[in-house]
Amino acid sequence: HITSYTKHALVVSDCDKQQKKVDPYVHYLGETSLPLNMPPNAMKSSYHDEMDGKNAAATDGISQMENCEIHKADENNKKEMIGEDVPSNEYLLNVAFISFLGFTITQASVAVVAQSQAMIGDSAAMAVDAMTYLFNMYAERQKNKPIEDDGVTPRAVLEHQRKILRLKLEIIPPVISVFCLLGVTCYVLRDAISTLTDPEEEAIEDQPNVHLMFFFSALNLALDVFNVSCFARAKKALGYLVIKKDIERYGDDKECIKPIFQTGRKSSIVDADFEIDSPTASASYDSITDHGYETHLSISSDVDDVEDEENVEDKINLNMCSAYTHVFADTLRSIAVVIAAGLAAIFECIRPEASDSVAAIVVSFIILISLGPLLVGLFVSIRELRALYRTASEAKDREAEILIV
Repeated sequence: HITSYTKHALVVSDCDKQQKKVDPYVHYLGETSLPLNMPPNAMKSSYHDEMDGKNAAATDGISQMENCEIHKADENNKKEMIGEDVPSNEYLLNVAFISFLGFTITQASVAVVAQSQAMIGDSAAMAVDAMTYLFNMYAERQKNKPIEDDGVTPRAVLEHQRKILRLKLEIIPPVISVFCLLGVTCYVLRDAISTLTDPEEEAIEDQPNVHLMFFFSALNLALDVFNVSCFARAKKALGYLVIKKDIERYGDDKECIKPIFQTGRKSSIVDADFEIDSPTASASYDSITDHGYETHLSISSDVDDVEDEENVEDKINLNMCSAYTHVFADTLRSIAVVIAAGLAAIFECIRPEASDSVAAIVVSFIILISLGPLLVGLFVSIRELRALYRTASEAKDREAEILIV
C-alpha cells in the first residue's frame, strides 16, 4: 500500500508540473495577488498586458545588447581605420636617436681615417641631430604624461603650467640645434673654401679616401631612408601630425586658458580664451561661499573659434617637425657625399680633395636651408608662449580690478 501510494503521489506531482508548464495563466493567477471579485476577462487582460510588457523588456534588452555589440564593432573598425598600430612619436624619436648616435660614432672615426671634410661635417651634424632627437623625445614624453593632481593645486593651474612647459620644451631643442649647426657649418665651409681657393698638391696618403666616403655615405643614406619610411608609415612626414588624433590626446593648443590665482581666503577662477581683448568679452559673478569669497570671472571670446576650425589641419608639432627636418637634411647630405665620392672614384680628372670640398660646401648649404622650417616654427611657438603669459597677466589684472569694485 505504501509503495502504491508513493507512485500515485509522484504521478500527481508530475501532472501538476506539466499542468503549470502547459497553462502559464494558472501559474500567473497563483503568483499574483489579484482581487477575487475581478472579472475573468479583466484577469485575462491583465495577464496579457503583463506578458506583453515582459516580452517588450526582453526584446529591448536583446536590442540593447545588439546595439552594444554593433558599437564595439564600430569602435574596432574606427581604430583600424585610424591606425592604432602606427608608431608613436616617442617610438620614432627613440629609433632615430639610437640609430643616429650609433652611426655617428662609427662614421666620425672613419671620417678621421678617410680625411674627409664632408664626412666630418656630416658626422658633426648627425651628432647634433642625435642630441636633438633626445631633447625631442623628452619633450614628447612630458607632453604625453598625464597631469598629476596633488589635491591642492587646481587642475586648471596644472593644465596651464603644463602648456607653458610644453612650449618651452618645443623651443629649447631647436634653438640648441640652430646654434650648433651654424657653428659646424661655418667650420666646414671655411676649410672647404680654403681648399678650393688655394689648392695645393697633397701626397696620396693625405688625400681623402673616396672609397670609404662612398661606402659610409651609402650606409648613411640607407639609414636615412629607413628613418624617413618610419615617419611616413606613422603619417608624420614633414613633421605634420594627424591633428585630430593629437587634439584628442593632448587637447587643442588654442583652447581656453584657465589660470587660477589665489590670495589668502579669496580665490578666483579665470577662464580666458586665446585673445582676451575681444569686444565680446563678458564678466560675471557666480557664487559666494561660507568659507570665503569665490569669484568666477568668465572672459569669453568667439573670435578665434571659426579660425581654429578652419586652420586645424595647418597646426604643426614643432618637435616632430624639427626631428623630420634633421632626418631629411641628413638624407640630402648623404646623397651629396655619395655623388661626390662616386664622381671622384670614376673620373681621374677630379681631384679627391676638390670633390670632397665641393661636397662639404653642398652639405653646408643643405644644413643652412634646413634651418628655415625650424626658425619659422620657433617664431610661432615663441609668439604663442608670449601670448599665454600676456593672457594670464591681463586676466589677473582684470580680476584685481573687479575685486576692488
